[in-house]
Amino acid sequence: DGPATVPVASSQPAAPARSPTPVHTAEESSPPAWVDERAARVDGEYHLPIRVGPYTTPLECEQNLPSAVNQAVDEYIALYLGEQARGRVRLPRAFIEERLIRERWYENRPFLVTSSEHAEMTILHALLVFDSATNDYLKSLWRSVLSLYRVSVFSAGFAGLLWLPAVAWSYLKLDRISAGRYRGRLRGAAVIAAVLPPLLLALLLGFGGNWAAALTAGA
Repeated sequence: DGPATVPVASSQPAAPARSPTPVHTAEESSPPAWVDERAARVDGEYHLPIRVGPYTTPLECEQNLPSAVNQAVDEYIALYLGEQARGRVRLPRAFIEERLIRERWYENRPFLVTSSEHAEMTILHALLVFDSATNDYLKSLWRSVLSLYRVSVFSAGFAGLLWLPAVAWSYLKLDRISAGRYRGRLRGAAVIAAVLPPLLLALLLGFGGNWAAALTAGA
């Protein structure tokens, strides 16, 4: 029952600027040292290597990279901000490309595709680096998600205070106009009208996690 996940463009935290360090692409025959390393803290930064593939082409690796990055980011967020933030904070795609992915390396080697046939396939290795600026940005996004969630809950509660009396008034008004001829049907409709919207809203707030995060990330 944690907060959902949603941001508003006008209140979205600004992504921290980064010094002009390009995203590196390594294509040499021997892999960089980080490829076979485990996630670890290095010089105050958290280095998290991930791999995507194998796929038949580098393009397929790139197409599947965002989902692999999001999964890795969720793991880091759960570690850094707590399990309640998992899946509820989303980094913008541009931020991921410009700041988070520090290096790429494509590995091409044969894989057994049938019992007797080998084919060369590609694995994309990427190094994600979480520095202090990224950590501050994650915290600001999480605060925005929490704030939006609280506003949503307050707004929903206030709307409920107005909705239920309106349903009751409408039921009594229609029952009086129809002289009680449709009382059973009106009563059933009133119950549905009173219960269904709050139920749907509760489901949205409780289980619709990604709406707040998507707004916060400006998606």
